[in-house]
Amino acid sequence: MMDASSTVESERAEPGANPQQIRAEIWDSLLSMLRVYAYAASVNHGEFRLTFVPSGGLRIEHEQLTLLLSLDTASGAGSWRLAEAAIERSGDLRIQDDGRLLVDGTEKALDQAAIEWIECLTKAARKQSS
Repeated sequence: MMDASSTVESERAEPGANPQQIRAEIWDSLLSMLRVYAYAASVNHGEFRLTFVPSGGLRIEHEQLTLLLSLDTASGAGSWRLAEAAIERSGDLRIQDDGRLLVDGTEKALDQAAIEWIECLTKAARKQSS
């Protein structure tokens, strides 16, 4: 039973929504998934430090590794960069007007992309420690 002082938020997703708003919502969802998967991975793989950067991006640090993701929601273009000790890998990402996520030109489901980036961090950390 709801208390009289409780409020319920309501939103409407209407046809023809602004592509920038669609991209912003999808980006927020991707960042949230990365946060959740990092917390889950910390159970078996140790600490992950997450920093939301002022430009709207995300930095995830695990051991001596850093994953940095950024996106311009106006254009839908962004990038990812994984920096290890002496090795750096990077690529591009794009959120299309219709909401599809492309990572290095390949379409990915949001959760799949998040899982793969967190796995990249844990696998690279294991390689460094062996």
